[in-house]
Amino acid sequence: VNLPAPLSLCTLRAVKAFDLESNPKLCPPQRNALNDFFDEAKGGDWLNASLWQDEYAGYCSWNGVTCDETDHVTKLKLSTNGLSGKLSKSIADLTSLEELDLSNNDMKGPIPADLGLLSNLSYLRLSYNVFTGTAPAGLGDMKRLQLLQLQSNRITGMPNVPSLNDIKHGLSTFVTDCGVPSDFDEALACENCTMCCNAHDDCYPQQETKVSKSGLKDYGAFSGVLAVFFVVFCCMATLLLYVIGRYKDSGTNLTRSTRRRMRLKDD
Repeated sequence: VNLPAPLSLCTLRAVKAFDLESNPKLCPPQRNALNDFFDEAKGGDWLNASLWQDEYAGYCSWNGVTCDETDHVTKLKLSTNGLSGKLSKSIADLTSLEELDLSNNDMKGPIPADLGLLSNLSYLRLSYNVFTGTAPAGLGDMKRLQLLQLQSNRITGMPNVPSLNDIKHGLSTFVTDCGVPSDFDEALACENCTMCCNAHDDCYPQQETKVSKSGLKDYGAFSGVLAVFFVVFCCMATLLLYVIGRYKDSGTNLTRSTRRRMRLKDD
């Protein structure tokens, strides 16, 4: 039985010169990818890093990792675990990955474009981090994707992601920061999102409303139009009150004049 080499032997630069890292039996590529992920996500600061980077423990037993019968990683779930740093592009080497949940952490920087190469991914939660930039274009090509949550980040652009089947996850199926008010000049455009979140972390279902049916772009535009109508209304009300006041003054003066004439006649 060929057991993997100790992890440290697969990460030493001196050993890499002898091409040991490229030997899949001694240095499993899945373990190498997870090791890179751990380093770039500052694994030493995680709340629970049980067995991660253990010299001899199989990587399928590392906290948050689930494998299939062929030792290919199918799930990586590390929500609310104190992750920071960046998401390693080596994540794309986990080619059998079906579920990735890194939500409620403090990961920063752009989401690697290589993430879009994970064609088996059906469940992706990167919400409540500090990811920036544009989401990977490959997200729009993931045919098996059933859940995509990217809200509460600093993502400024979304690719064209087709409508996802919401039978399993309902309104939580596809969520981004497409709500208003937004932290940005314009809310994130996401035509097929099932739910939108705003700058106050309030999330609501995205659906065609009376505002959108009226041809207005969003509630910001609606508020602008409403403000104009309010100003016009106030001006008209002020003018009306002015006219009524003048009419009353004229009526009062006319009554006084009439009384004077009647008194003169009596005299």
